[in-house]
Amino acid sequence: MKQGNVSKQVGALYDAQLFRRAREGNPIGYAIRDDTIIQLRNLVCCKIENDALAQVAAFKGVSSTSAKKKSQSG
Repeated sequence: MKQGNVSKQVGALYDAQLFRRAREGNPIGYAIRDDTIIQLRNLVCCKIENDALAQVAAFKGVSSTSAKKKSQSG
């Protein structure tokens, strides 16, 4: 994406009070404001990972729970 487009989207997230910002010299740093959003992101990532592991396990002919255990131990 072009830098101008990213700036516009980050500005919209800031306006919606989803981001906070702090000036660090000349540049401005942005961070997620609400921990609930981080928790939601973690849930979504975990769901995507579990689905991917299940698909790989099905492709290899292994149960998804044993594939998950294997990925967590390694």
